[in-house]
Amino acid sequence: MVPLKHERLGEIACLVCTASDANMTLEEIRKFLEVKGVSKYKWPEKLLIIEEMPKTPTGKISKGALRELAANYKELENK
Repeated sequence: MVPLKHERLGEIACLVCTASDANMTLEEIRKFLEVKGVSKYKWPEKLLIIEEMPKTPTGKISKGALRELAANYKELENK
């Protein structure tokens, strides 16, 4: 998950998944989190599905690149 700027709330959570996980919807993810007892304020507000996770030269997922991708992507799945 990465934070996205929000006018009223300051930040909201955006879940970023790869295309191989594309069979999930935001609603299904929220139902799963509810069953697991995760507090509602921790649930993602948006879902971004990408082809491949951006990686650093050492092979780790680049969190900065993920934040930038999510911030610049216009068609995020909403509530």
